[in-house]
Amino acid sequence: MEAAQSGRFELEGSKRRVLLVSAYPFSQTSRGMDVLAEAFEREDWEVDHLVFPRVFYTTKIPPPRDTRVRCLRPSLTWLPYIDRFMWWVPQGLFETIRLINVRSLGSIVNFSSYDFVVLESGKPLLLLPEVPRTVKIIYRQSDSVNLALGKGRWYCELENTAFRVSSLIILKKDIYKNYVPKDYRKRTIVIENGMAFPDEISAQNPFREGSLNAIYVGLHPLDIKTLLLLLRRLKNIDFHIIGPCLNIFQRQILRVFPNFFYTRFLPKEAYMPMLKHSNVAIFPFIRTKEMKWFGLTSKFLHFMYFKLPIVSYLTGLPGEFGELPVKFAKDRIDFVDKVAESIVEKPVTYAVDFDYYSPPMRMSKYRQAVRSLRKADNRRVIF
Repeated sequence: MEAAQSGRFELEGSKRRVLLVSAYPFSQTSRGMDVLAEAFEREDWEVDHLVFPRVFYTTKIPPPRDTRVRCLRPSLTWLPYIDRFMWWVPQGLFETIRLINVRSLGSIVNFSSYDFVVLESGKPLLLLPEVPRTVKIIYRQSDSVNLALGKGRWYCELENTAFRVSSLIILKKDIYKNYVPKDYRKRTIVIENGMAFPDEISAQNPFREGSLNAIYVGLHPLDIKTLLLLLRRLKNIDFHIIGPCLNIFQRQILRVFPNFFYTRFLPKEAYMPMLKHSNVAIFPFIRTKEMKWFGLTSKFLHFMYFKLPIVSYLTGLPGEFGELPVKFAKDRIDFVDKVAESIVEKPVTYAVDFDYYSPPMRMSKYRQAVRSLRKADNRRVIF
């Protein structure tokens, strides 16, 4: 009994250590992994955040200054796994590529020193075999590998393994529970993505005086033919694209248009005033396999909060929008026509419970999940 009490005191009195692994650098956004990292910090854990793998196209974001989260950056990997080109590789070659990526860590990470390792879906799963069995794993599924991100057999198998070995599986929508094997569904929790706002949004208009402005903020690849049509036909509108959603060749083509403005990354303090003063939001994304599972995301919510008219291609989960007045275009010409008619329709009112998706509410959900980890460990020691 005395030993059990001693073990309980040690767990309650000492800081736990957690490593979060994501393909995106840590920043104070509404991304689930970012909010989870902050939740661990607020619950007084020692928190490390690892960008993995780090490749030449990894978004370059300076670490936030007002945080105790330690940001780790490995060396650049010279052979990243790219599923659309490498899906066919046999198991032996896949393992070789995986190990090349692992070697980029060098000595910056000692997995055995952590109580928990949180792996985000996608390429971070390449590290799954490196985590010792003594360290508990949390799988945070931002997008399903099997359903959206990959088709390579061995890449998808990593997600199947993550389901099997994780002590906690965090999903962003209830629908994804149906695709977790039944034996592991009791380990799942659902925490929907939310919204992130700076404490203050500048009242100053960042755009040219008297200009009309359309905006896109996001990660999903955009259809360049739609953008070309928009830029050619709607020359009176400035189009602002924010995010790593266009490759260098596409950007060079689009930059010949004086009404095209592109930024690979902006902090929320910079792009929130742009949302506030824009006239219309656009989602001209490429309809990929991944988009089948794309629904009412935080990007849509941000645009709705600022009462922007929204023009989008049909998403894979349109039912999530219910009666919300989002305009879904059936083709490129229809997309341009809808943007043209929407440019003067602001403000648009959306029947959305923004408090539910607010940063405090999302943070409370993640902090509750973090507290449950400590309680589970205490029960394990006591009994």
